[in-house]
Amino acid sequence: MKYLPLIWKSLWRRKVRTTFTLLSIFIAFFLFGILMTIRAAFSIGVDLAGMDRLILIHKISLIMPLPESYEGRLQTVPGVEVVSNSSWFGGIYQDPKNFFAQMAVEPQKYLEIYKEFKLPEGDGTGNVRDLARRSLALLKEAGWEVKDGKMTETKTGKKLAFEMLLNDASFERVVLPYKQNLERIGVDMNVRTIDTAQFKRRDDEFDFDMMVTGFGQSLSPGNEQRDFWGSKAADTKGSRNVIGIRDAAIDNLVETLIGAPDRESLINATRALDRVLLWSHFVVPNWHSNTAYVAYWNRFARPAKAAKYAPVAFDTWWIDEAKDKALGERK
Repeated sequence: MKYLPLIWKSLWRRKVRTTFTLLSIFIAFFLFGILMTIRAAFSIGVDLAGMDRLILIHKISLIMPLPESYEGRLQTVPGVEVVSNSSWFGGIYQDPKNFFAQMAVEPQKYLEIYKEFKLPEGDGTGNVRDLARRSLALLKEAGWEVKDGKMTETKTGKKLAFEMLLNDASFERVVLPYKQNLERIGVDMNVRTIDTAQFKRRDDEFDFDMMVTGFGQSLSPGNEQRDFWGSKAADTKGSRNVIGIRDAAIDNLVETLIGAPDRESLINATRALDRVLLWSHFVVPNWHSNTAYVAYWNRFARPAKAAKYAPVAFDTWWIDEAKDKALGERK
């Protein structure tokens, strides 16, 4: 204790140096406290969000997929509610600078597991002001801006307008709200409904700006994918590549899918292709109903478990003798 006065006097021999030393120590402890607080906050968030989730990866590498059969085996483990598969997918799109690394997932199951992820949803009122702002910003980056209420290309002065081709008047109620939303950002869309014969001819000859269509698929995609997305099909009139896709990366993915040696490879290739098609924004999602409305006589019986993507499947129905007899008695 007898040395304390000496130490104290020595510290204050140079007051400026001592002041800065003490101040730096205080700041260091203060910053350390802040960092520990932030770290704890992040850790709590992760622990709370993922405390009931378990992620399994291949022991060799993240990019190595686990066998597809594991999904069914994991589902049978007591306490497991949902099992979803994700596959690493990386590559170069069009330009070597455009490298991407993504995880191909099953959207519905993935969102069921990661409930904290929320996709943007409309409120049903048709008010898409926030999306309109984002559209205007993207168009401005591409060299377009609104002049006199019309979306105009700044370099050429060309107005942005196109025609929506339909073959059924009932679709007008679906596309007219789209037309109204486009008008808000200065884009003109003319809706034209023609008869089936004309529509087929213009579809085969790729003579349209935009149209409502669908791309039906099976659970075992194969050679037909060339006709949907292949570069050669884009130049073949009457093909199903109505989008006009000419992309070497997509061609390679299609060939990988067709040449898949097993089911697991086929699923991974299909998800990779689906990912690239979606991220290329070739289409504008229109509408979808997961309900099939069927009117039938109550004389049929159906399997207790319907096919996943064919819930109606009339060819699996049969005539129930009891129901048929009861129906005949009521007539």
